Amino acid sequence: MKSLFSVAMIRMLPKLSTLEMSEVTQLEEVFKGGNTITNDVAIGLVNLSKIELQKLPSFADICKGFKLQTPKIKHLDIVECPSISPSLREIQ
Repeated sequence: MKSLFSVAMIRMLPKLSTLEMSEVTQLEEVFKGGNTITNDVAIGLVNLSKIELQKLPSFADICKGFKLQTPKIKHLDIVECPSISPSLREIQ
């Protein structure tokens, strides 16, 4: 499994406040967009306040190719995720 949800599912998760994943070897992203990658489109996870990513060797981003907006983020912990996108680390 390379992704968990389609990017369209974000609208169905307005109360998502915590995202924790660990030891998933093939996961590359949480929300998969279409074939067109554009860094101009913003994806809002407005209530997301905590992200913990641990031991995800293939993981690149939460929603690759989109700008992630997480205005309430208070805690970001990334451990042993060598393929992580630099933009995700900037949230720290």
